[in-house]
Amino acid sequence: MSFEYRMYKAAVKASGVKQSYVMPTDELVAKSIAAQTSKKNRFTLPENTDEFKFVDFKVLGKYHCVKISRTKKVSKSAILYLYGGGMLMPPSKKYIKYACDMCRETGRDVFFAYYPLCSTHSILTSVQVVFEMYRMMLEEYEPSKIAIYGFASGASLGMSMLLFNNDIEESLPMPGLYIGISPAGLPADEAEYKQMKRLNEKDIEIDVKCMKSVRELLLHNNPDVPGYMIGDYSGNYKGFPESFLFFGQDEVFFAKAEHYKYVMEKAGVRTHLRMRDDMCHCYCVSVKFPEAIEDYDEIINVLKVG
Repeated sequence: MSFEYRMYKAAVKASGVKQSYVMPTDELVAKSIAAQTSKKNRFTLPENTDEFKFVDFKVLGKYHCVKISRTKKVSKSAILYLYGGGMLMPPSKKYIKYACDMCRETGRDVFFAYYPLCSTHSILTSVQVVFEMYRMMLEEYEPSKIAIYGFASGASLGMSMLLFNNDIEESLPMPGLYIGISPAGLPADEAEYKQMKRLNEKDIEIDVKCMKSVRELLLHNNPDVPGYMIGDYSGNYKGFPESFLFFGQDEVFFAKAEHYKYVMEKAGVRTHLRMRDDMCHCYCVSVKFPEAIEDYDEIINVLKVG
């Protein structure tokens, strides 16, 4: 284990982030709304630079989706970028930087999605909004040139959007790639819950005790939310694009890794599962320590266009 990763783990533990979701549902809602309405998280369109151009699209008249493109180069390929925040937290400003890095390193345009959160909506609404963002992208790019990329709840949101596409009559063409880093989800059954509890001691970020409150918020008393949107494997994976999944073996969601691979391969999906020893939740979203380099580089190389 590198010195950098040991320092990162110590800093995360000291921050108390693991306990940040372990609270009653009403307190989680209040925390989420406070974060969304705070000045530092208020939506602002970044200013254009010599390297990047930023354009804001309003999906369904109110949900921001920011296109990041290189100022002096035109791309015929794109990424739908779905950040993670437990479906409760607005995006950190650093995620825009990560998206810009991805635009530069892959040669693709990046669409950064500001999807509705589950403090006020069910996960079904979030999925439907992201689906409309993908529909908008198809007006400009060939489906095979679009990649769905997400981490944490964003990874599961992207997967749910593809399953939703298979669940409706007027479906859209599937994209060319799906990449999910640490897809989050509730335990599908008691056995999976027990496995999450065993992993809980190793996880420095997610506490399995938050699952009950998170479940209530994902559902929001909406009886129409399909099980596959909250963590079970009942969805139809047929026709999914080539998919890459990344999990740290020291995170509670590692309990879901082999299950995802099984159901996807059973449906004929070309699936690549990476399971990194000793690593935490979302370890390769950026390169903060040497252990992340190999998998981050693989993601960039898979996405890179000539």
